[in-house]
Amino acid sequence: MDQNDFEQKYTFDRGTYYSSPRWNDFTLDDERRAKKRFSRFFLAAAIYIVLSNVAAIIITLLLALIFGEGVTTVTESSWYGLTLNTVAMYVIALPVFILLTGGMRKTVRFKDRIKISEYFKIFLVAYAFMTVGSAIGNYLNLLIGAFIGKTPSNSTSDLILSSEMWIVILVAVIIGPIVEEFMFRKLLMDKLGMYGDRLAIIVSAISFGIFHGNFYQFFHAAMIGFILAYLYSKTANIWYPIGIHILLNFVGSVFPMLLMDKITRFEELSNIIASGAEISDALMTEFTQISTIVGAYSLISIAMTISGLVIFFKKRHNIFISDRCEIFLPKERRANVIFANVGVITYLVICGALMILNIFA
Repeated sequence: MDQNDFEQKYTFDRGTYYSSPRWNDFTLDDERRAKKRFSRFFLAAAIYIVLSNVAAIIITLLLALIFGEGVTTVTESSWYGLTLNTVAMYVIALPVFILLTGGMRKTVRFKDRIKISEYFKIFLVAYAFMTVGSAIGNYLNLLIGAFIGKTPSNSTSDLILSSEMWIVILVAVIIGPIVEEFMFRKLLMDKLGMYGDRLAIIVSAISFGIFHGNFYQFFHAAMIGFILAYLYSKTANIWYPIGIHILLNFVGSVFPMLLMDKITRFEELSNIIASGAEISDALMTEFTQISTIVGAYSLISIAMTISGLVIFFKKRHNIFISDRCEIFLPKERRANVIFANVGVITYLVICGALMILNIFA
């Protein structure tokens, strides 16, 4: 099947979008081409992950050699973690990923705009998904910890909290969202969207969740990924999902860093009061001030989460994802096409290994 075989088309005010007919003659050649496309993209993603980790190890050893310090001393520096990730992932590995996926035909898309009010509602839904997904991830890790006798560490959270604020803002809030949206929304959905946006959105969301390599982030990353992929499919403007991703990372990383000292102090004072020990008026005043700040932050977070969930359940019937496609992939052949290829299998094995490593590390 190629574009010369198309018999159906959908007409838009900006042009014509061709769609393959709903035939039952999806041939073995069509299947091989589809497998090859999925395999190429996810093999490139797997190479990106491996290259990032290898580059990080090499850079660490070089820094230890250059500065004449041990590896542990270098890795414990407040600037090291996120800075290293930036160089390894975005300077070294990303160009290779772009090169490996270059030349793959893109899906035709037409840009559209959305109102600011609608954009804000989508942000609230994404925030609610992030909160719910984080709760699921934390609960799962507690269960894993009870089973293996050791709670897995949240390496990403630890890395952010141990870094300088300006590095977190630059890397985790700005650069990271731009690159991740470019990879998992722009490139993935443009390269694989020919089989329909419904399929591309699901693949984008799940692969984005697995990409993080730990159960703490998997659920909220996948749930957020679904919203961001839907937003990109609706607008074909990558800056819309980038904007929401930046806002989410800002709220999820910078605010906790700003409040960490106050939260720690709040817990200390709460334990003193709970023990029945007498405290001075100054400490009570401090406790009141800190509890007001921490309480306000918690209430705002809860309000945003509830608002996002209400919006989602209220508007869920209005969410429309077109199943238009350039190449119709029969449902009974989809699993075989998506999973039975070298690239996807390699990607799943590598990400799965990172998840297991994160549990026992």
